Amino acid sequence: RSGSGGPSSLLEDPRALEGEEASPRWDEMGVAEQVAQCAIRTIDYVRHGRHEERVSGGVAATERCVGCVRRLRRLLTAPEEAPIDAVIQAGLVPALVELLALPPPECSSHARPLLLALNLESSHALASVTAGTPRQVRSAVESGVLPRLLELLRGGAGMQQHQHQHQHQRQRQRQR
Repeated sequence: RSGSGGPSSLLEDPRALEGEEASPRWDEMGVAEQVAQCAIRTIDYVRHGRHEERVSGGVAATERCVGCVRRLRRLLTAPEEAPIDAVIQAGLVPALVELLALPPPECSSHARPLLLALNLESSHALASVTAGTPRQVRSAVESGVLPRLLELLRGGAGMQQHQHQHQHQRQRQRQR
């Protein structure tokens, strides 16, 4: 994707984050390498907080993180065996839990849709992890997923609106 599209480009075409700038060349990697790349980028994003980017309106790091978490979600929901253990071993479950946080009130209007997309993709990826074995579920619970999900449910009106917009756009794309 060229850098000219903003967050509205993401909402218009969720595949926009799959471009060369936003993510590595996924089609040239095996599943383990894809999980490792997602781990590096997602954990870096979580560790460095990117709070200043959220407030200032910059969105590049957030776009990259959404692309990686979306890739993880796709890997975890693929019809073949999901790499749940690889995601857990890479340390991604605590990072995904962190990404469930609601956008802060001071968040810029440019970053808010991306942060909501990050919430949505993270929650879908975590749902796949919690559909695994008891040990895999325990890893998510021990990472604090339940309190974060409750927080989203209590204050997640923005997430619900984002999900509705996302579903509506997917329906329009299918009709084309």
